[in-house]
Amino acid sequence: MTDETQTCVCSGCRCEKLMSYYSKRMNGKYYKTCDRCRARFKCDLCDKKFPRKEHLKKHIKAVHENKREHECEECGKGFNKLSSLKTHMRIHTGEKPYECEECGKCFNQSSHLRTHQLTHSGEKPYECEECGKSFSQKVNLQKHMRTHTGDMPFSCDTCQRTFRQLGHLATHIKVEHENKREHECEECGKGFNLAYGLRMHMRTHTGEKPYECEECGTCFNQISNLNTHKKICTGESKMNKPERECADALEVLEVKYEYQYRFNNCRDKRTLPFDFYLTGLNAVIEYDGIFHVKDIYGTLADVQRRDAIKNKYCGDNDIKMLRIPYTERANISQLITEFIDGLTS
Repeated sequence: MTDETQTCVCSGCRCEKLMSYYSKRMNGKYYKTCDRCRARFKCDLCDKKFPRKEHLKKHIKAVHENKREHECEECGKGFNKLSSLKTHMRIHTGEKPYECEECGKCFNQSSHLRTHQLTHSGEKPYECEECGKSFSQKVNLQKHMRTHTGDMPFSCDTCQRTFRQLGHLATHIKVEHENKREHECEECGKGFNLAYGLRMHMRTHTGEKPYECEECGTCFNQISNLNTHKKICTGESKMNKPERECADALEVLEVKYEYQYRFNNCRDKRTLPFDFYLTGLNAVIEYDGIFHVKDIYGTLADVQRRDAIKNKYCGDNDIKMLRIPYTERANISQLITEFIDGLTS
């Protein structure tokens, strides 16, 4: 499959049009359903459109009447398509018919194989507009964006603690509320909910330290400890590209700052970080990326609420603030220079 435009024959009305995302070539031609045929039958309950009447009927039955004709005999889960049931059954049988030609790893769905193959090609088509980091899957970009927006959509019903990812919530419930720790250390009896956690723990007994700092040669038993050390050893930070440009402008002006500074009394559910706190000037600088003004991932309300809390805190405590919108990125140096001049004049 490709995203190039190609003249295709509509499999419904047989018209020929330029279309993208076309199907495989057959008999010297490309085939795809045109937009008009794809929308012939509309669902009155949700406005979704289908190219065939039987597709509409299946949709109504499965989505609105919750009738799923094909049920798994192993776990009782229902499906509206027999093909979906067959794919699901591979979970129980362990069948993995799709093999990667590069490394031999097998998968139970072709889509999983295609995603895996990106790890070999190095292709990462989904780029974060905030920091430039790229991902091979759109869902991973969406998860990553929560590190910028602060969105934590998954909440524990028992203790109301919130999490960025559903898997983190599931692990929290298993460990904190169900007290399930399936992996036990044979040396000391300590339990872990993940096999990975047990492997990391075993290094405290074996003394293994496989992660070495290339700068100074210090070794660590966990890569997270090495990464923390490297930030100190090499001066690395977690700044994204626009924030790095802000930091460069401050350094040119010889202005001291603290990155991601938190005031104890400025909080939403937890204390809120400011991009830069200018320690000698009692002022802050915030770089506002696109997600401060556009609701791309459904988190705009939360981001703007936190921004309002920061604005009020600075106003109440006589802390000068400069907000730099993403549309002014090209003028970061000039805006910061004018801001500093205003504070020192």
